[in-house]
Amino acid sequence: MLGGCNVLRAPGRRSVDGLPGVLILIAARVSLPTLCAFACAASCLAAPTTAQANLLRNPGAEAGATSAFGWDSVTIPGWNVVSGLPTVIRYGTKGFPRGRRRGQLFAGGPGGTARLTQRVALHGRSGAPTPAGARYEFSARLGGSSSSRASASVTFLSAHGRRLGRRDLPDVDGPARSSAQRLTLRSVRGRVPAGAVGAEVTLRLATSLKNIDGPYSPKVGYDRAVADDLRFDVRARLPARGPLRPPVAHVPRYDHVFLFYFENQDVRSIIGDRRTAPYYNRLLSQGSELGQMYAEEHPSDGNYLALAGGSTFGIPLNDPLEVNSQYTIHAANIGDRVDAAGETWKDYDQSSAGPCDDTVHGFYWDDDLPMLYFADIRDRPAYCAAHDVPLASMASDLSRPATTPNFSWVGINDCEDMEGCGVRAGDRFLAKQLGEIMHSPAWQTQRSLAIITFDEDATDHQRPAQHIPTLMLASAGVRHGYVSKVRYTHYSLLRTIEAALGLKTLTRNDRFAQPVNDVFRPGEAMAKAPSCRYHASGTASKPTRSSSPTADARRPGPPGRATAFVVSSRAQTVTPVGLADRKAGRPIAVGREPQAIALSPDQRMAYVVNSGSDSVTPIQTGPRRRERAIPVGRNPQAIAITPDGRTAFVSNAGSDTVTPIDLHSGVPGVSISVGSDPRRLAMTPDGRTLYVLDWGDGTVTPIDVRTEHALPPIGVGSYPSSIAIGRDGRHAYVANYGSNTVTPITISDQRAGASIKVGQAPSALALSLDGERLLVVDGDTNHLTTVATSSLRRIHYTRVGISPEAVALSHSGATAYVVNTISGTITPVNVARGHAGKAISVGTYAYPTQIIPASDGRTAVVLGTYAGTVRLVDTRGRSVSAPIKVGALPVAAAVTR
Repeated sequence: MLGGCNVLRAPGRRSVDGLPGVLILIAARVSLPTLCAFACAASCLAAPTTAQANLLRNPGAEAGATSAFGWDSVTIPGWNVVSGLPTVIRYGTKGFPRGRRRGQLFAGGPGGTARLTQRVALHGRSGAPTPAGARYEFSARLGGSSSSRASASVTFLSAHGRRLGRRDLPDVDGPARSSAQRLTLRSVRGRVPAGAVGAEVTLRLATSLKNIDGPYSPKVGYDRAVADDLRFDVRARLPARGPLRPPVAHVPRYDHVFLFYFENQDVRSIIGDRRTAPYYNRLLSQGSELGQMYAEEHPSDGNYLALAGGSTFGIPLNDPLEVNSQYTIHAANIGDRVDAAGETWKDYDQSSAGPCDDTVHGFYWDDDLPMLYFADIRDRPAYCAAHDVPLASMASDLSRPATTPNFSWVGINDCEDMEGCGVRAGDRFLAKQLGEIMHSPAWQTQRSLAIITFDEDATDHQRPAQHIPTLMLASAGVRHGYVSKVRYTHYSLLRTIEAALGLKTLTRNDRFAQPVNDVFRPGEAMAKAPSCRYHASGTASKPTRSSSPTADARRPGPPGRATAFVVSSRAQTVTPVGLADRKAGRPIAVGREPQAIALSPDQRMAYVVNSGSDSVTPIQTGPRRRERAIPVGRNPQAIAITPDGRTAFVSNAGSDTVTPIDLHSGVPGVSISVGSDPRRLAMTPDGRTLYVLDWGDGTVTPIDVRTEHALPPIGVGSYPSSIAIGRDGRHAYVANYGSNTVTPITISDQRAGASIKVGQAPSALALSLDGERLLVVDGDTNHLTTVATSSLRRIHYTRVGISPEAVALSHSGATAYVVNTISGTITPVNVARGHAGKAISVGTYAYPTQIIPASDGRTAVVLGTYAGTVRLVDTRGRSVSAPIKVGALPVAAAVTR
């Protein structure tokens, strides 16, 4: 950048892909003085002059990358995008011209009418104008459809930026424009106006369609205007064209880069909304906002890949693949570039069940985690497990600069990414996680950069399409309170990260993207960032303990007929569903982000764990009436109730404790310290011992239920995710998601045996009724592993559906039902023989995550998490009910008799 001019030329370098370059200046802002631009151009000239040459660089869109199908925008070297989301496609792409030509052409793209400009110099090294009367010819091949039209013009400019004249190419009308399969040559000739020192060529790819933004806009609102072979010749002795060069990155080096990727918000829903995004708006004074930042496409996934791999790779637009991909990208990614530079990287994924989690559960949706798409990550389990890790591990990595990765991608779950649970939830997440980063030694003592961006805009038909918020701030070097007016894309962010860490580029998209140069001030000493801890105003205080005991005798009886009480995390409700009439009752409001539910032994009460409000909500199952919430520890996850119904135990992942609750009085007891990030709980049949899965430590902590004291932890494998205890109470089995093992525990002496190797990412367990077979759901290998408990050897390995998540036994114990989330099916498996029966479809787009058998031995309740529904399955007749609407994101259920 020189005096506000971006000179795309560097001496001693060859042109791109053998294409001859031409010296052009692209104004960073419309208001830049034209004289400055042309003066910069003249100062770079060293080659001899020539005559009658095409002065346009990349005139046929050949120098950059292409879109596989045309539905995403790409970087177009040599051209300045003024509006829209133009792209480049190949001849023969479906819906575009074929003919006998090869190569590439401009297309209007997925964002409405697009306009591109390019400025050329019309003067010699001395700055003198082109001789008066010099002849020029301007031409292009233009095409479109009945709803689109391509046009082009050239405007001549004086040294002071005054317009001296304009010529438009003749319009393409009638039959020539009615077919997207044809381009028509149009040209004009004339004389260069006296005093012209430059010209600006404008390519306009227009559409009359209005539905240009939203989830399906690439299909219904696509701009099919096309152009190729633009040419601007001037018969005069002008400087020879210089080679086409990538823009120069003026980005300081950083030790660490942290990337936050939120979802589906317009600029206006974030910037200035201090009520729902107070933390983000407070950060504006500490960093630089990219005021003209644009995403590449709808729907989401391509925008993630653009930043992770420099391309959208032609991934499908249609569900279910786009929602949860099973495709694999065989290409280099930013992790490869970090490795090649001898630096470190990690992808920290919120709500993952363990390292390299490629499944779907709760708020965890792997389509928002692009690093898992790439073959050289996904197909190398050890490498993947070392780099794609749960978010909980970031805190320990931040403890020292040496353990803080050079590049960190913070993968946010489907609730707190702002798409699922709203802007406020995402703002709180950002406050917590970025606050920890800004208090870390890496931020306080080294050069660190944070980028907060979004995948796409909302689906409300925003104008302009795909305009998204993006904020950059750093421990040093980024302007404070600055708003950039330069147009940027996710490819710009990728190019900026590459420059900040000294990495090589990946594709032509990031190589030719405009780096985010203007937010940095070389040599600027930025004061250490303040605390930036988020303190919510007006939030409800923790619920107080109940002062009046509620005797069991006063509670009404159970519902009287079989009812499923369905917990919906996003809706923050529990919905009763009658199994006989198949109807949903009135939702019962509970706390924030409920995660689990348990019934008292007499089934008169249901207890709901609210992870977002640190409480448990009791519900009378008969009248379906909510009682006062009971406070527990931070971020509670699971609940277990003793067989006598006197005490409930709640695991608190945020405070590393288990809280006992006296269910007679509703008063919590003294919290019991356990291991790191306790999640799952299981009670022995005799009610004497509670097992706590310490997900962060790779241990299991036994608790003596009578004394409410923790016993010494038992080492198992990494990221224990599920536990099953035999009816005889002699053994427990723990699935270790991160180790791909199951660890047996002898309950009498609390000792762990040798771990059993199973499939990849075991996420759920079930024991046969006789205790002789252990069924293990292997989430990443799409199998059910059966282990003989007597020999601890695998006896069956049964293929089920895609992304199995849960398993439950039939009333008789003869059949296991495996829930396949992405397939949208339930696979029945014969427990004795290990044979899979025909899958039962429960909805292609439902994404089931749980199955809960009813006591009638025939009905099972299946949670359609993505669809916000439940379905009742007749396991004998294999019939499936119509979907029953409950609250958004059902995650758990309990069924009364």
